[in-house]
Amino acid sequence: MIEDARLPHTPVTLAEWTYDTLAKGQLTSSTRFAGGLPYVSAVTGYDDGYRPLGTTVSIPVAPANGAVAGTYTESVTYRPDGSLATETLPAVGGLPAETITHTYTDAGQLSSTAGLALYVAGTTYRWDGTVAEVLHGAAGSQMRRSFSYEEATGRTRAEQVDAETSPGVFTSRYTTEYGYDHAGNVRAVAGKTDGARDQVECFRYDHLRRLVEAWTAATWECSAGPQRTGADPYHRTWTFDAVGNRLTQTTTTRPETPPGRTRSAPRTGSARTRSPGSAPPGPRLARCKRSVTTRPATRLSRPPRTVPPGPWSGMWRASSPRSPPVARHRPMCMMPTVGGWLPANPLVSPSISPRPRFASRPVAASPRSATTTTWRCVPQLACTGPTVTATAPPSYRPTRKR
Repeated sequence: MIEDARLPHTPVTLAEWTYDTLAKGQLTSSTRFAGGLPYVSAVTGYDDGYRPLGTTVSIPVAPANGAVAGTYTESVTYRPDGSLATETLPAVGGLPAETITHTYTDAGQLSSTAGLALYVAGTTYRWDGTVAEVLHGAAGSQMRRSFSYEEATGRTRAEQVDAETSPGVFTSRYTTEYGYDHAGNVRAVAGKTDGARDQVECFRYDHLRRLVEAWTAATWECSAGPQRTGADPYHRTWTFDAVGNRLTQTTTTRPETPPGRTRSAPRTGSARTRSPGSAPPGPRLARCKRSVTTRPATRLSRPPRTVPPGPWSGMWRASSPRSPPVARHRPMCMMPTVGGWLPANPLVSPSISPRPRFASRPVAASPRSATTTTWRCVPQLACTGPTVTATAPPSYRPTRKR
């Protein structure tokens, strides 16, 4: 007996059990009290193997119970090996009383189940005892469930439901496929309706094999990350504390954009594509190594850190007060532009004013500050844009090799 002792002077019985009246050491009945009313489940008897022969459930009359109040008795019989042979169910809820009979194969595996109707017409098993196929209903309007497995691990690979559209002809209705990781966790569950895949559910686990993230995708590719697409999209994540208790559940309601898809760029109004690991959008100073060749011996002491900002991705030249011979260098890096990062291989000529791309000699430039460099767009290379002036540290000026 269990009593509620929160009020010491008025104990309330919540549940109680009775033993030994039908068979020594066996349960006779269990009672649960709710609102002061008893709900009783009692065993009607035991056979020589101490198996229960029937159960009676009593529901008291109460406004909350309505028409469900009453007593319901179910009885069962067994085969010599102890497997269930028949079940006799009472009439309740508008359903008539019936007796359900089970048949088995010579190996003791369940073969069919029948009552007022044929519920399981036949069951086929594989060599290892797992279910290969189950037929439900009478011939002519049957439903067939088929199962396939991974031969190496025995894990369920797919389950398919077919409907009999004409005698002996079945058409696929629903298919569920399963994917696993190397530890045996279910990694993906993919569904098909009438042969067409409509959704894939993906799952991610932590190092303790706890489910930490689940989402839906449109294709069998969970490695692409959360997408929240498909027939019934969702994306949820969970967190745990140090002892394993679940702390939070987060549901993402906005649609996800898979990596590699095109999304509108708010800066320019155009579209851009970003892939995982690419540089973030927006203006930024580029750092890269420059390969410098000079004629005659002229070099840049260090690669410049200041790169002219602006939306130009063409070829550039610079002019400054000194006019040494041509020094060309092609940086292999990402040049910043407004609204994204674009590849650029500028051809730069320090201390040379604008001239044709393949000019044989330098052109004198107007005097300027020793620390100021003017970057000009080369029209011959189909580049347009204004002249931009940028300041570099003095140590970055061109120097002659002595």
